[in-house]
Amino acid sequence: MTRRTLRIAAVVDYWQTAAPAVFPNLHSAAIGWGEPFCFRCGWLAPVPADCDDDLWVVARSWLELAHLHNHAAGGSGDPSNVVPLCALCHRAMPPSMNGNDRAIAWVNALGLVGCDPWWQLATDAGWGGDEFRPYPGWDEFFAYQLHVQEVVRRRARATASSTG
Repeated sequence: MTRRTLRIAAVVDYWQTAAPAVFPNLHSAAIGWGEPFCFRCGWLAPVPADCDDDLWVVARSWLELAHLHNHAAGGSGDPSNVVPLCALCHRAMPPSMNGNDRAIAWVNALGLVGCDPWWQLATDAGWGGDEFRPYPGWDEFFAYQLHVQEVVRRRARATASSTG
C-alpha cells in the first residue's frame, strides 16, 4: 500500500462539512474554522495575528494529523480517516484504535471540557503573539507542559494554605 501525504487543508475542508454529525462537541461551533484547533481538546495553535496565509497550513507544525483507523491496520489515508490533534492528545491516543467508531468516541470523550485554560494561556505566552515561532519539538513542548502544571500546583497549594 502506497502511503500518501495528506495536506491539512484537505482534511479541514472535509471536516468542515462532515464534523457536525461526527463530532458534536467540536470547538468549531464556538470559534469557527478560522482558528486552527485540536479536534479533541480544542487547544488553539499559536499562529501570528497578522498572517495572510491559511492559518491551518501555518499551524501544521503544531497540529499532527492522526489516523482514526490506524494506517498500519488498514486504515485509509483519506481525509475522512484523519483528524488534527495537538501533540499532547496525539500522544495520549491509545495505540489500539483500530476502528473509526472507537477513535471517534475517544476524540469526543472530552466533550466541552476541553483544553486546560492554563495550558492554552501558557502556550500562547510561550509561543504565540505576533512573531510566529514554529513547533519547538516534542521534548521541549512536553517539558513546558510539565513546568506549567507544576506552577499551577504550587499556586493552588499557596492559595489553599493562605486561606486555610
